[in-house]
Amino acid sequence: MEILSAGEKIKKLRCDLGLKQDDITNEEVTKSLVSMIENNKRSLSWNTAKIVANCLNRYYANLGKEITPQYLMETEMDQARRIIGEEIEKLQPIIKANSVDEKLINRSIQKMVELANQWGLKKEVADLHVLRGEFYYYSFRYNSALKDYSHALEYYLEGKDYGEVARMYNFIGAAYHMMMLVDQAIIYYTKCYETAVEYETDNINRLKVESVYNLILCYRKINKYDMAIQQINIFKELKWDDPLFHFYNDNVMLVEANTYRDLKNHERAEKLYQRLLNKKERLEPNTLFLVYDNLTVLYREIGEIGKALEYIDMAFELKNRVELVYIANLYLQQAKCYMAIGESEKVLKILSNGLIIAEKVAMKDIVVELHFASVQMHLKLKDYYSALNHLQKVEKFILENNIKDKTSELNSFFIEVYFALEETNKCMEYVTRMRHDYLN
Repeated sequence: MEILSAGEKIKKLRCDLGLKQDDITNEEVTKSLVSMIENNKRSLSWNTAKIVANCLNRYYANLGKEITPQYLMETEMDQARRIIGEEIEKLQPIIKANSVDEKLINRSIQKMVELANQWGLKKEVADLHVLRGEFYYYSFRYNSALKDYSHALEYYLEGKDYGEVARMYNFIGAAYHMMMLVDQAIIYYTKCYETAVEYETDNINRLKVESVYNLILCYRKINKYDMAIQQINIFKELKWDDPLFHFYNDNVMLVEANTYRDLKNHERAEKLYQRLLNKKERLEPNTLFLVYDNLTVLYREIGEIGKALEYIDMAFELKNRVELVYIANLYLQQAKCYMAIGESEKVLKILSNGLIIAEKVAMKDIVVELHFASVQMHLKLKDYYSALNHLQKVEKFILENNIKDKTSELNSFFIEVYFALEETNKCMEYVTRMRHDYLN
């Protein structure tokens, strides 16, 4: 990561081959001029750079290397900017594959931040915050990701780089989304869309597609199906000349099918799923996995458990090709199917497998649902102390992650367990948690 002035580069290139200053001169570029440039007493002009490059290439050509005048003219600041850009480009695919050690990534990014600060490269510092934010996001550490995204956002707002501002709103929304803070996510996805439209950013089509898609997911998550369908209709009017648009289009169709399924319009939902299966050869693995996963829900709801289990098997065949974050929910659906046909002995093992994955990838909503399903199973088996063990774990998890919308269900489960254990005082403790104290 050596940064050299133009003169230092020329001297190094010359000395590396054991050349004298006379070897890179002609009638236009004298030994005296070369000496002054190498000692940083004269600046390098474009014409001189071309002549020196040509002289050097008489020797470097034999080594299969070409020295360009652009390389010789590159300023120290531009070198720093290039080095940082190359490092970001190198690290991005590694981070998205989630195959890099945290110490290594932090050491590399900190080194680049120091270089950027040395040369006053504020934009590059912001870009490095985004990169580290992505590392935390793909490592399921969403609070840490939010901090880095917010630092980057400050710079982009100050620099009025509204394309990047909108992109950060989208990233921040995604972090809140994964933390189950859906109302916050909606605010930032909406900001992303509005910023892209208001400032007509260069990346406007991509930002509109991504933000509307994310809004669809959020509204479905909180059961606002009318708003989800409204956003689906907005999405259908969008255009984006990019192969990635097919991915979003397919996934919006999948979400539309899921929405109609949840509204009990099973016939319409099944037709949409079938349209996706008709092109399964070109579907991205994650999308195909989710089609199978959601068809499982459809057929379980209409009582066709055999078909539901067939689609579970098809989904599990793809498990090594899809992101881990999608798999935990499939275990929950599998457990529900086996419960429906009375094979309860398999259910607890399935739920345990799902919990291991959900906790690993920080899927908070699925973690809670799997714990609650385990509690129900233990209650059915009259194994009240195992049920209580799950409740105590999930109570701690809910409190640590501020998952307020699950507290009523949690309290009702505690009441049921303590009632079965004939612990009246504990029952009353959780009863009082479910109501306001109107005398204080």
